Amino acid sequence: MHITQQNVTSTLFNKLSTHYGSQNWWPATTPFEMALGAILTQSTNWNNASKALTNLEKRGLLSPSAIDEIPHERLAIIIRPSGYYNVKAARLKAFANHIYDSYGDDFESYLRRPIDVLRKELLSVKGIGKETADAIILYAGNKAIFIIDEYTKRLFSRIGQGPANEIYDHWQTFFHINVPRITEVYNEYHALIAEHCKTSCNSKPKCDTCFLSGECQTGKQILSQS
Repeated sequence: MHITQQNVTSTLFNKLSTHYGSQNWWPATTPFEMALGAILTQSTNWNNASKALTNLEKRGLLSPSAIDEIPHERLAIIIRPSGYYNVKAARLKAFANHIYDSYGDDFESYLRRPIDVLRKELLSVKGIGKETADAIILYAGNKAIFIIDEYTKRLFSRIGQGPANEIYDHWQTFFHINVPRITEVYNEYHALIAEHCKTSCNSKPKCDTCFLSGECQTGKQILSQS
C-alpha cells in the first residue's frame, strides 16, 4: 500500500511500508474483541493485553452481556496479565454496560453511527480517553480517524514535523490534513509507526541502525556527535 500524495507524511508512510511490510493490525476476530483490546492495552504492551484477551475468550467473555454480568472481582482476576487489573476491570464493565444498555450484544450497530456521535459517546464512558476512543473507532468501527499516541508524537517530533506541543487534537488535525482520510491508510500508518518506534525509535533512539536517520533531525544530530 502506498500513498500517492507527495508530502512529508505520505513519503514517510511509503518508506515505513516498504521497510516493514503490511502490519495487518489490529489482531482480533470481532469488533468487540478489538474494543476490549484497546482498553486492556492501556499502560501496558500488546503482549500483556493479548494474554488477558485470551483469558476472556477461553471463558466466553467476549460480549457486552458477558462482561456486564460477570462480578468485578472475578473479571479482575481473569485480566490480571494486562496490569492495573482492578482499574481495567472497572473500565471494561463501564464500557460493556454502556453498550449493553442500548444495543444489547449488537456492538456492530453501535459502531455504525457517525464518527462524531460515536466519539462523543465513547468519551463519556469512564476510563476511555481520546486515544482509546479513536482506536475503537478506527479498528473496531473501521472509520477513518487518526490515533495519536506517544509513539506518533515521538517519531514526528524527532523528524521535525507536527505541532510544537503535546495537545492531542492539534496532532490529530495535523494528520487529518496531511494524510488522505482513508481508513486502511490510517490503520496501517498507526501500526507502522508503532513498529518503527518499538524497533528503532525507542525512548533512547537507535539512530546508528535506523534507516530514517539521514532525514531525521534527531538522528542527524546524534550521528554528527558520534
